[in-house]
Amino acid sequence: MSLPKIILTAILCCGFVSCGIFAPREDFELPVSDERIGDPFNFASLLDGSGEQFSKLDWYELFDDKFEYVNVRLANIVYDKSALISRLFLQHDIFPGVAVTWVNNEGILITIDMITLRNVSYAVAMKETPETPLYSGNSGFIIVRGNDNIWRIRSWTDEPSGEAFFSPAAE
Repeated sequence: MSLPKIILTAILCCGFVSCGIFAPREDFELPVSDERIGDPFNFASLLDGSGEQFSKLDWYELFDDKFEYVNVRLANIVYDKSALISRLFLQHDIFPGVAVTWVNNEGILITIDMITLRNVSYAVAMKETPETPLYSGNSGFIIVRGNDNIWRIRSWTDEPSGEAFFSPAAE
């Protein structure tokens, strides 16, 4: 190979390496979330009485990547994490002053890496009038501990008493 070809090849290699084409795009791939909203739907209280707690209440961290939501009143259609999070953002925008109360009616089944809540009733009301729920229902949850030792909601079976508040199909 001649000297000019070697120099040209070296310049092209330096150009490819420095242009960023091989650099990871971690910031680009991370989902955008708004941690300022906190826990408006009071998901932290689901683990009350278990001795455990969620490490992060950001919805992208709270729900497992294999998450499934089912509204049993709508032909058991399964919705994924993305669909539910879109619905939660929508409901948060529509009802900024909402208060959700979760009541575990059957106790908690805890194993090493899974918590099962079979019968959790909920009421959704405005903070100013908590005694007058706008929505209510019963839910079941399976919460799993990941390899990173963080608890996440893996599945949610919802049975609204009337119109659905959480169901992505209700949009």
